[in-house]
Amino acid sequence: MNRIEEGIIWLCEQSERRARETEVIRERSKDLARQAEEILLMGRQRRGRSAARRESVSPERKARTPRTPLPQPDTLSYEVGQRVVASVDLSVRGVKVVPCGTLGTIQGPSDDVNLPAGLNVLWDQRLDSSKRRINTAAEDIIPC
Repeated sequence: MNRIEEGIIWLCEQSERRARETEVIRERSKDLARQAEEILLMGRQRRGRSAARRESVSPERKARTPRTPLPQPDTLSYEVGQRVVASVDLSVRGVKVVPCGTLGTIQGPSDDVNLPAGLNVLWDQRLDSSKRRINTAAEDIIPC
C-alpha cells in the first residue's frame, strides 16, 4: 500500500469517527431538549396548581388575614458616618453605577430637592470609577 492509499484510508476513518461523534452529539442534544421540555411542563403544572390553590381560598379567610404594610426606613434612623449596603442596583441617569451589595458611608441628608427623604452616600466602589456621592433613597440601603 502506498502513501496515497494510506492517506485515503486515514481520511475515511476520520470521517467515520466524526460522523459517529456528530450522531452522539445529536442524541445528547435531543435528550437535553426533552429534559428541558419536561422541566418547563412541570413548572407550568406547578404554577397551575398554585394558582388553583390561591383561587380556592375562601373570602372569609382572605378577610381574616389582613395585609400589614412593611415598615418603611426612615432617614432619621441613620447617622453620619454609618456604614450601609446597597440593597438594589443604583443608577444615575439610567446607567448602573453601584451594584447591589456594595458598601458605602452616609455623608448626611440628601441635598436633592426631588429626594427629600434620602441620604447622601459615598460608595466604596462605583462601576464608573467616580468618587462622587449619590443621593440615595432610604429604602435602597441597609445598615451594616
